[in-house]
Amino acid sequence: MGNHLTPLSPNTLTRIEYGSVKTDFNNNWHGGYAYTITYPNGYAASIVKFYGSFGAREDLWEIAVMKNGDLCYDTEITDDVLGNLDENDVIRVCEDIASLDDEGHVESEFYEPLDLEHRPYDTFNLVMDAIKRSFDDEESEDDESN
Repeated sequence: MGNHLTPLSPNTLTRIEYGSVKTDFNNNWHGGYAYTITYPNGYAASIVKFYGSFGAREDLWEIAVMKNGDLCYDTEITDDVLGNLDENDVIRVCEDIASLDDEGHVESEFYEPLDLEHRPYDTFNLVMDAIKRSFDDEESEDDESN
């Protein structure tokens, strides 16, 4: 299988490394990419894209929160890994990880978790949802005009 997976863009990498204390990169991790960005609060973002990660088929990213080198499942951000993330999502989640306090809460009055529960998992579902919404909008307009 050819490697069609793409690494993080230089712009995204610059943004997520801002304020970090350490960055590790592996460009052949299970046939894909792995970044670990460690922040001064002791938390890290483990950002991966490989065949088998959530979103890799669509060239999207998966992030796990880490604390002291171990996976951390008890933060306000998530109790699992976050998959199917585009680069804007990666930036946002990394900013949230960088602002976690010792108890796993995001230190920001503006924090709002990503709504991944309703996110389509692939391009086909994304297109089908858009088509459905356009039909729903047309029906709604028809109802209002009657």
